[in-house]
Amino acid sequence: MRKIFQYILMTVAMVATASCSNELDEVLQPAGNGNLQFVVSDFPAFGESPDTRVIGTQDVGKTAWDIDDQIIVTLTSKKFGAQSAVLTYNGTSWSTAVSFLYLDNETPAVSAIYAPCYEVTEDGVMKLKSGMQLGMTEYIPADCSIANDAISINFAGVKRTYSRLRIAADAGQKLAVTTTGFTPAGATKVATGSYTITADKKGNAYLYGVFAKGATVSVCNGNVEMESHSFTNATEERVSYALDVPWPYLTFTASAAQTMTIKTYGSYVLDESMQYSVNGGEWAQLTAKTAITFGGDNGTLRLRGKSANGTATSESSYAQVFFGDNNVQVACSGDIRTLVDYENYATVSTAKARFCSLFESCKSMTSAPELPATTLAKSCYEYMFYSCTSLTVAPELPATILAVNCYRGMFYNCTNLTTAPELPATTLANDCYESMFRLCTSLTVAPELPATTLAESCYECMFYDCTKLTTAPELPATTLADFCYRFMFWNCPNLTVAPELPATTLAESCYEYMFYNCTNLTTAPELPATTLAESCYEYMFYNCTNLTTAPKLPATTLFANCYYEMFRGCTSLTAAPELPAATLVNRCYYRMFYGCTNLSNITMLATDISAYYCLKDWVSGVASSGTFTKAANLIQGSETGQIPTGTSGIPEGWTVVNK
Repeated sequence: MRKIFQYILMTVAMVATASCSNELDEVLQPAGNGNLQFVVSDFPAFGESPDTRVIGTQDVGKTAWDIDDQIIVTLTSKKFGAQSAVLTYNGTSWSTAVSFLYLDNETPAVSAIYAPCYEVTEDGVMKLKSGMQLGMTEYIPADCSIANDAISINFAGVKRTYSRLRIAADAGQKLAVTTTGFTPAGATKVATGSYTITADKKGNAYLYGVFAKGATVSVCNGNVEMESHSFTNATEERVSYALDVPWPYLTFTASAAQTMTIKTYGSYVLDESMQYSVNGGEWAQLTAKTAITFGGDNGTLRLRGKSANGTATSESSYAQVFFGDNNVQVACSGDIRTLVDYENYATVSTAKARFCSLFESCKSMTSAPELPATTLAKSCYEYMFYSCTSLTVAPELPATILAVNCYRGMFYNCTNLTTAPELPATTLANDCYESMFRLCTSLTVAPELPATTLAESCYECMFYDCTKLTTAPELPATTLADFCYRFMFWNCPNLTVAPELPATTLAESCYEYMFYNCTNLTTAPELPATTLAESCYEYMFYNCTNLTTAPKLPATTLFANCYYEMFRGCTSLTAAPELPAATLVNRCYYRMFYGCTNLSNITMLATDISAYYCLKDWVSGVASSGTFTKAANLIQGSETGQIPTGTSGIPEGWTVVNK
């Protein structure tokens, strides 16, 4: 909740617009009343310190009469009764089309009020204008007198019995304002508390009245609350209060001068709706290759647009942000959807919105904008923050249904990213998380991954080279897809515990390179799968040098490359899992235990080892002595169909046991 500022009403000098009879405003000559003249004093300005405005141009609000301002005057004659009319200001004088009637020998009663929410009907009745409510405008009764056919309308001595709340937003913005404990100016009781008001050309919207102790005000865009405040004390008469409501445009701030340039790639053309504003100034069209200076004394840079496609049409046709000085850090905030439709961002469709590579290599950017979309497009955030090496915290990603490539490479090489966002999605898509946190070398904890049904390459390379990662997420999926976990924890040397892998039916290359070079992993997860697939376990525990226990491998039907180099370089492994398959297939055990220097116990029950390279170098570099248990009817020898002695059969020097 943003602090609300309070300022004491400044003293305003009142000066009549005309001071003598020969300088009076328009002379009216109604039948029977002689010449009637009007004198209106200066506008009674609400004073406010000029430094209260955070958004846009500093502004004290209304300080003088404007063209087309109106005052409602009521004259009551004993003969003709009450007559109301509207005085309108043309910049130099006040005029009305209505003639007031009163007798020459009487002094009628006169009253006047400045209340822009009211109008006067043809029959002289004062009523609220259509769409207006008390509290949306001022309500200032003037001191009036009549003498010598001249009516003086004086606001100099008038004291407002209410306060003003100035809501600082952006010009032309429609605001939904809800209040409690608010008595509008001109009313005698608390209002219903619901207003729709539009900020003027200076970005100001006002409420006039009294907020009681504990009263609240909330400013919304549609159903989205933008700002709110609770009053700890009742507001004071004639005191102005200010509430800044920053619209969630894409906003860039920097402590020193910085430049931003948009470049385009492929066939992408920057949408003409894209606009920028510096230091709250006028909005201008955003064009490619134009350097915009902001930061420091230059103020903030804001972007907005109405581009249904976002800033890209595909992963190869996109716009990209460049900052001129990598040594000047830039904080980014706001809602990315304001580039899709800044007026209706909260409800806009994001089904086609893409931001591929938008901030790629923005090395000085320290924070990311909000990404609240729940409906994603193909490749929508692909490589969005690639190599943003100053980014430390990722934005929230609330989508539960993903799209192809949606997060692919999103934080690739964000070397200072320490916190990953929650990933609640339960419906995945091909390559959705592929390389998402690759080379995030400061990331220590992975987010939860609750999906139980996977998609092709969905987690491929997800934490590749996350060298400080110590904790892996649970992986509850029981339905896998081709390449789903491929390279997932490649070179995560500080990972000590592997997640459970409950699937019993595997897919092609599903676990390929999954724990490659996880040198501190001591225990492998259980692998209950009985239905394998080509290359399913290929390189899975390659170079896991502290792995001491291998998992059981119960499958009896094998596929090509299924255990290809699975435990290569596992130098702490002493016993291999039992291998019950009777018939081997091409390259199934290829270099399976290559370089396992302490391995001294193997049970392999195959009887048919004729497949191409099925045992090629599978025990090269194991311990110099050990026990090899084989099927009784598998003959040790050099003939076709026999198991040889050596690196592609039974290790030399080992004891052979039949089973």
